[in-house]
Amino acid sequence: MRREDRSHLIILFSLFLGIGGVLFTGIAVAQQSRKVSVESLQYDLKNPDAQRRKEAARLLGENRVRGAVPALMETVKDPSEDVRREVALALDKIRDPQAIPALVTLSSDSARDVRRRSLSALVNLYIIRETGLVAGTKKVADFLNPFSTDNDDLRIEPYVTVGAQVIKAFQARLTDRDTGVREDAAKGIGILLARPALLDARAALQVEREPGVKVALIRSFYKIGDTGVGPDLIPLIRDSEKKVHDEAIVTVGALKVKEAVPELTRIYESGVEERRKVLKVVPASGADDLQLKALQALAMIGDPRSADNFLKALRHPGDGFRRAGAEGLARLAPQNSETATEVSRARLPEKDNGVKLAESFALYRMGRKEFLDDLINALGKMTLRDQSEAYLLEFSKDEIRTLYTHLSASNGKVRERLCNVLGQIGDEEALSQITPLTRDRDSSVAAAANQAIRRLNARREHAIR
Repeated sequence: MRREDRSHLIILFSLFLGIGGVLFTGIAVAQQSRKVSVESLQYDLKNPDAQRRKEAARLLGENRVRGAVPALMETVKDPSEDVRREVALALDKIRDPQAIPALVTLSSDSARDVRRRSLSALVNLYIIRETGLVAGTKKVADFLNPFSTDNDDLRIEPYVTVGAQVIKAFQARLTDRDTGVREDAAKGIGILLARPALLDARAALQVEREPGVKVALIRSFYKIGDTGVGPDLIPLIRDSEKKVHDEAIVTVGALKVKEAVPELTRIYESGVEERRKVLKVVPASGADDLQLKALQALAMIGDPRSADNFLKALRHPGDGFRRAGAEGLARLAPQNSETATEVSRARLPEKDNGVKLAESFALYRMGRKEFLDDLINALGKMTLRDQSEAYLLEFSKDEIRTLYTHLSASNGKVRERLCNVLGQIGDEEALSQITPLTRDRDSSVAAAANQAIRRLNARREHAIR
């Protein structure tokens, strides 16, 4: 066996003997094939040699030595930037809530990289769950950078409470001199659903010039669900930066900002097309249709002023337009036979499954209750389950009750997705309906049922307070 392989096994065996420095007595140092005690590493955090302090912090972090957190916390004012960075990394890997005050301190560090790493560590403390699952994602959790574009949909569970000092740390960094830190702070506010930071975030949006930071701020408003920010977003619909106006359009739609309807309608009816530039040349094909984005936002808002455009869109040659038209009509839910007939006629020859599902949603909302079966069955189909779940999340309290009988569906994915839906919009009655599924033969269904119960119980406790 090679020396480095033996050293690697020593590390694993040491961790097996006891996590957190409680039972195991040493940490293997691969380069020297020797063991160093946790006590020695903690002592080295005060060594005059900065390299020794840095190495000690690194090893304590890599081995997740929870018992070393107090010693690491004492080093947040270390004169060496490299040491402070390693301490932030170590605390991120260990993920112990008692380190929050230290990470808050590091979030205002003079070194840009230390500030960014501490913000990342603070977010990771809240999004990493015991099960390894994170709200908004199915990935196994061991995030080193929750602010990467791979995690744009990331947010904490609604029942998680974030401390005031943490929220204030992110608020303070909204005016940071570094663009990257400001962007991370804006993303963190959205991930942590930090409603107390909204006023500062809105003020930051008014003066921010960097597109990436603007997008992060807008997305944080979307995640938190603050409808009051609508007037701040409407001017950004016409922002010169594509990624900014795209995000603004999506967000005013998701927040149902009715004041944005006239501007969105102007964009839609003007037939504006926006094309990407490749090597500074406008390609002959590959149009990125701003008109479609405007219609999709209007469909989310569901304002009666858009009814004619929704009806016309049912006959549009583009799949996206037809789907948006049907979704808009579903949210208007006009209870007249003529509109339902128009949707039915459009649905008969429809080839695109996503469009057809949107039309089923519209017909269901118009009183054709038999189309609920289409929505339920779509939960079991790979390409349609997210779309259908999004529709079901819009159900009213009375409509929710119609879902209970489907909790016994033969398709496990249907049962799992229904648990997800009921966990987010259900009530105490839904709690009793979901509870038997915690013992479901399908482990994914049981996990979803347990998650739903946690959400429902947390919401009930919050209501009692």
